[in-house]
Amino acid sequence: VQTFAQIADYLITGKKKNIKRFHRHRVLKQFDETFENTKDRNLLYKVGLIDDWCDRLLSERPMVAEIRKFREVCAYFEKAKSATGPHETTDGITWDAIFCLRDILRELPDLYLSDDVQFIDAEQFLDIMASNYASDRDRELGPYRRSKIREFQRRYRRFVTVISMWTGIAQNRILEQIAQRSRIINRYDRITGDGILAVAEVLVEQKGKLGFDAMHRMIEEFIDEQVLRPEYKPDQGKPAAAGKIRQTLARIRELIREYREGI
Repeated sequence: VQTFAQIADYLITGKKKNIKRFHRHRVLKQFDETFENTKDRNLLYKVGLIDDWCDRLLSERPMVAEIRKFREVCAYFEKAKSATGPHETTDGITWDAIFCLRDILRELPDLYLSDDVQFIDAEQFLDIMASNYASDRDRELGPYRRSKIREFQRRYRRFVTVISMWTGIAQNRILEQIAQRSRIINRYDRITGDGILAVAEVLVEQKGKLGFDAMHRMIEEFIDEQVLRPEYKPDQGKPAAAGKIRQTLARIRELIREYREGI
């Protein structure tokens, strides 16, 4: 951002100033504010909130502080790494994540609704959130981790309570809307880099067996499934996939599930 400020100044004045002169430029603050606000909105969307609810929460300074605290507790889980440490992959080095935030965001509203509870216990929360990479040691539930699980749920429920108070909509109705949206946004069989490589191998294998139109239809259907936006409405007029297309899609979906926690 400093470099772009320097470029703009050079284009206006015709003189190139040292980059250090732009370290307090007003656009840096503006960029940081926009960046943080966008991260706030993205997280609320990922939770499953509709745009109107996001707008209202982000317009209230006390609620922005709540959102930032919620971001912190989410980051705690997202950044937790396996006790086995880093290891090599075909294209570099990775360190396996032991929690999947998408899973708990997808399952939590339905659990609140089905069990009619304010909070689920820490053991159940961890079972849902733990990835396939998590060892027994990674799954240990110490006092600090229990407090983070409680904080996550408390802040999550706070959003629901405040939205209910503002809109006059019952909390269970709000949770129903969140659950419907979150199932799509945080779908279980979500594509990863490893997954798309496996899918590409299947497509190459099927290239000679399926005609051009069938291959195109299959790719379109696969893409439609991977658009993780509840607002997106695929073409409902297309006939259901059949024959080779249906079989290949089933194989692709299985691969996506298999590699869902990959890189």
